Amino acid sequence: GASLAYMASAELYDPLSGAWTATGPMAVSRATETPILLPNGKVLIAGGESSGGSVAGAELYDWTTGTWTSTGPLSTPRERNQTALLPNGKVLVAGGDNQASYFNTSELYDPASEAWSSDATLNAARNNFASTLLTNGNVLAVGGQGPSGFLSSTEVYTSSNITVTAARLVPAARLSAGTFQCEFTNTPDVSFIACYSTNPSTPLTNWKVISGPSEVSPGHYQLSDPQAGSNSRRFYRIRSP
Repeated sequence: GASLAYMASAELYDPLSGAWTATGPMAVSRATETPILLPNGKVLIAGGESSGGSVAGAELYDWTTGTWTSTGPLSTPRERNQTALLPNGKVLVAGGDNQASYFNTSELYDPASEAWSSDATLNAARNNFASTLLTNGNVLAVGGQGPSGFLSSTEVYTSSNITVTAARLVPAARLSAGTFQCEFTNTPDVSFIACYSTNPSTPLTNWKVISGPSEVSPGHYQLSDPQAGSNSRRFYRIRSP
């Protein structure tokens, strides 16, 4: 029969040209991992399945250099888990298995410290389940498979890590070198994603992501766009992940 091969290679898709190009490979060949786009523009992968079994290692992809670097590993090697980006920019990894046992544990990744910590326990150990970040910031887990077979149960993850109040944007001020400042009323330390377009009718999927905004004081965020001066007009959207 055919042998199974795990791959470390990665490719980038350009929606404008419809073409794929090779980019830097991961350090570890793996499958079943779930990539997450972080607010800083990097991509996090953690865990997965490899030829040596379940993986604990995690890596970050930097699109500006096309390279992967190691970051803090999971405390438990796991695969077929679910991953969610919380409104404060932290990443939740829940459930999964290690090819011998199903997990009901979860871990939380902090991009600032690049470290994982234990988090809430699922009511049912499960893998291959669906998860969705709800509009209120909670994470819904649906179905999957457990030690006794397929599951029809659902559960909701709630935590102080996902508490976000309504944001209010006051008129932005333009500074030198294409820097803009804007102020939000929001939960302290919440992360945001900013993107721009030269045409506000452009589909959101085609807006370009830029770094920031960064919090310069509690509730006060600064958006920097060094290329703003090269265009007659640019439109910005700011959202919490």
